Amino acid sequence: MQILYEMRKKKLKELNKVFIFANRFMQSNKSKILFIIWLFLITWIGVLKAQKHITPQFLANREVSVISFGSCNLQSRPQTLFKTILRQKPDLWIWMGDNIYGDTKDTSVLRAKYQKLISHPEYLEFISITPVAAVWDDHDFGVNDADSSYPPKIHSKKIFCDFFSESADSPRRKRNGIYEYYDIGKDPNTIRLILLDTRYNKGQPGPESSMLGESQWRWFEEILLQSPAALNIVVSSIQVFADRPIAENWREFPKDLVRLDSLLNVFGKKNVIFLSGDIHGAEIARKTVFPANIVFHEITSSGMTHAFFLLNFVKNNFAFDPPFVKRNFGILKIKWGPPHRLIAQIYNRKGKIVRERYIDF
Repeated sequence: MQILYEMRKKKLKELNKVFIFANRFMQSNKSKILFIIWLFLITWIGVLKAQKHITPQFLANREVSVISFGSCNLQSRPQTLFKTILRQKPDLWIWMGDNIYGDTKDTSVLRAKYQKLISHPEYLEFISITPVAAVWDDHDFGVNDADSSYPPKIHSKKIFCDFFSESADSPRRKRNGIYEYYDIGKDPNTIRLILLDTRYNKGQPGPESSMLGESQWRWFEEILLQSPAALNIVVSSIQVFADRPIAENWREFPKDLVRLDSLLNVFGKKNVIFLSGDIHGAEIARKTVFPANIVFHEITSSGMTHAFFLLNFVKNNFAFDPPFVKRNFGILKIKWGPPHRLIAQIYNRKGKIVRERYIDF
């Protein structure tokens, strides 16, 4: 993050030189109209360049100690929360789904709604200095509760990859879904960030159905079991350790849950953290996996622009505390050791900590 701040300062110095030149131009040529046209053009070109996201690959071999994350963000509303997040100086931002509300089968409408998000100056400023990783959920994939039957899902994937600056040869453009992993951080304090796609291959909920699909499952198992990282972060757009009947979660796919428990037992280490969104509220949960007898944690942050107050009345038996049901975002602060410690935090819109847990790994 410090490197990006320095890069931004350098850009400001260069911009200052431009304005000094412009002032001299004005004095010598007295051509205000030409100057205004020139200034408009360089500003417009600069904004276009700023629309590119910094991808997580930037953080390979760089120190990472603060990770921010959030979900459920209505692009038509003010994006003021990004100024509050920026005060935490995150090394990375993770979108966990419903990054916009497309709610359409018209891909031109979907693309326009992504562009609405990036038209907000607060978001533009944020992504100019903060690398971004992203997954989608139903509303930005296409429509509410969308699954593998969503007709324009191939086009939706292209729009997603274009928006988040995925390269032309990115595996996400070629796979049957947007699942991906990134190795970030500087050895020995490395992080494997695993982004799951819970929409592209999702079947109808049921005892024999799958949310990830067989190809993604095999990929996920290989990527986790072969991970050399000190910390593994798994991002699922919907909650993993939850039993609320009013929201989508892994409970609706018991076969997937059994397979996940088996994977975590084989992995056999506690350095796996789950992040999720979707519920329009925030909470920290945990689950003990047997026979390994290891406790795994999940941090849910959802509701950047709006929340769901009725969540208070439906308990999640895996959660430590009642949910926080106002606008929020999440922060992971990593205290590298050994021993390593993770501080999982939920912040409200004013930047105050409302939920917090210390997790050793």
